[in-house]
Amino acid sequence: IAHNQGLYMLALHGLRFLNIGSVTDAQINQAKAHYASFFRADLGALALGKDTWWADTLDLSALFPEFLLRWLYNSTALPDATIVATVDHFRRVATVNQADGRPAGLKIICAANGDFLDRQRFFEPGLNWPGDYHNGGYWPMYTLTAGALAYRLTREAALKQTVEQLITIELAADRQSKEVIILAPGAVGTVNPARSTYTWNALIVPAIKWANLA
Repeated sequence: IAHNQGLYMLALHGLRFLNIGSVTDAQINQAKAHYASFFRADLGALALGKDTWWADTLDLSALFPEFLLRWLYNSTALPDATIVATVDHFRRVATVNQADGRPAGLKIICAANGDFLDRQRFFEPGLNWPGDYHNGGYWPMYTLTAGALAYRLTREAALKQTVEQLITIELAADRQSKEVIILAPGAVGTVNPARSTYTWNALIVPAIKWANLA
């Protein structure tokens, strides 16, 4: 899983920074190289995994460890081109719009062409409907940190506008951050109240400032 490999790489980097565990540069570099190898040039984005079940599936949260690496340690594992290509691909194929044309969110996990996946690919039967939770739900923290990462590299006005729209729409009704927003047909933009006010969304604020988006 690309996301997990990225977090493993980040953990090694953190241990080395704290001088714990005798982590070597070679170990870190090997972990970084394996993380970077999840990029699929034929798909133009990072794949969720490498086995036959997930190798053709995309996961925007795979960029999250790279954001943390750059923000916390001013280091890199992924080439800039990988970041920009992944975010651009998701913007093209995984954006779901509201009725008024504004973006409701980007699917966090989807097929290479942006389609929702079969429910059987996900373990939890109560959360695996197309457009809900991992199966194509919109996760603001992962998406907005990825957007900030790409914007820091590109300074693209359209990307800034999308980030601003997504934040405005998320907070408009109740001023509460959301873990995940549903993108299922017929329920686009709806939220399970139990999945609001997640503290990890606090990372969005430093990401936005780090990228000079605000």
